[in-house]
Amino acid sequence: MGYAHPNFPERIWDGLTKNPDRTKIVNDAWCNHQDWDQLREEVIALQKFVLSGGAGYGGLYEGIAASPINVGNLVNVRADGKIVLADNTDGEIAGMALTQASYSQSVEYISSGRVLLTDWTAITSTVKLNPGVDYYLSYSGFMTHIVPTTGYLVKVGKAQGLYTFDLRIVLSVKL
Repeated sequence: MGYAHPNFPERIWDGLTKNPDRTKIVNDAWCNHQDWDQLREEVIALQKFVLSGGAGYGGLYEGIAASPINVGNLVNVRADGKIVLADNTDGEIAGMALTQASYSQSVEYISSGRVLLTDWTAITSTVKLNPGVDYYLSYSGFMTHIVPTTGYLVKVGKAQGLYTFDLRIVLSVKL
């Protein structure tokens, strides 16, 4: 595993030049799916670049999933190098998944940094986060704002807003 490199689109549309999905600039009065696909790719590339260390964040890593993983799940790296869901029964955590993966598929994760999701249900069982509240490693890749009383206490970060989470993994303490 190593740092990922930003994979920017071949070119970023300047809003004036003819893009492959346009026949005439006057026909570009409305956005279509190709415009959104291009914008999506540019945003993802920029996020990956920033998260890979461009702005002081932890690294962006990649590995092979040993089980299904959702975006936002807390993950760990097994001894064989496979990525698994983190759990507070052993207190081991490597980061948060940025991509979804099935068994044996590639998954990307970060070790620290800001993560924006519009729905946190798959990770916290609630759509929104509680701004200003600390979150802790729970079970099967989940995180919770309730301080655990068994297993390991692992603070994973703080909600910065309803949809923004600042991943900062702190000391693991056996309870």
